[in-house]
Amino acid sequence: MTEITMTLHSSTGPVEVQATEPVPGLRVYRLPGEHPEPWHLAHHQGHILALAATEGTATATARAVADMTDWTRNTMTCANALFSSGSDLAARIQQAGGHTRPTT
Repeated sequence: MTEITMTLHSSTGPVEVQATEPVPGLRVYRLPGEHPEPWHLAHHQGHILALAATEGTATATARAVADMTDWTRNTMTCANALFSSGSDLAARIQQAGGHTRPTT
């Protein structure tokens, strides 16, 4: 897997994290600090798709949604493709063990 440095924007300023790209265009990284689901699955442009308790679950979630669209394209193109195909991204995320909202 490719390792990439991502810059996250927070209320306290930018934060750099190390991310992997288990699927082209999708990145998995750990949010700094204490969180019940610190692992995030995000589009390469930064939009968060899922939260997970472990890196393994976040990576499995990336693989579960890999074939739903070409994730290397921009966010709006991906969203349009998902909407027009009638796919249920949230259901796939949940089936893989990820969450689309915090569980606590």
